[in-house]
This record gives sequence, structure tokens and C-alpha cells, in this order.
Amino acid sequence: MTSATRKLFTIFGQAGLGRVEATPRTFSITASQREKLDVYVSGAMEIIGQARDRILAEQLTDAATVEQALREYEALLHSDETFLIEVNVRAVGWKA
Repeated sequence: MTSATRKLFTIFGQAGLGRVEATPRTFSITASQREKLDVYVSGAMEIIGQARDRILAEQLTDAATVEQALREYEALLHSDETFLIEVNVRAVGWKA
């Protein structure tokens, strides 16, 4: 069980949910999966672009860091060595 999964169980329990199911999910993309990589990176860049003003307004980071993130995502599209892996947890809870 990942630490994120354990944390979700704790949060859901504190919210009064008696039954909780949490499922970790992992996926990866390599440079050879060009179409999948383009979709993933374009989506991530779009999200950053849409959230940029709010990120800066709430001082979650500075403008230079946001711009660096965008440059790094762009670089992923042009490297033959790109390997992305994403791990997330899907959690569902029911009232006791």
C-alpha cells in the first residue's frame, strides 16, 4: 500500500466513511509512443497554462518555475530518451 493510499484511507475514515476502496494505478509512456506522448504532454501543458494565473495569485510557486515546467514538458516531446511514469490512486468511500 502506498503512502498516498494510506493517507486517503485516513482522510476518508475521518470523514465518517465506513467502507473505503483505494486502487493505485500506474501508467507509463516512452518516446517510441509518440502519439500517446503528444497527447499527454499537450494536456499537461494546457492544464499548467490554464492554472498559471491562479498558481501565481495563490503564490504556490513563482513565474520562473511555471515557465521552467513548461520548457521541461516541451523538451520531453523532442527527446528520444523520454520515459514518463505516473502513479495515482483512485479512492471511493461509502457512508457507514
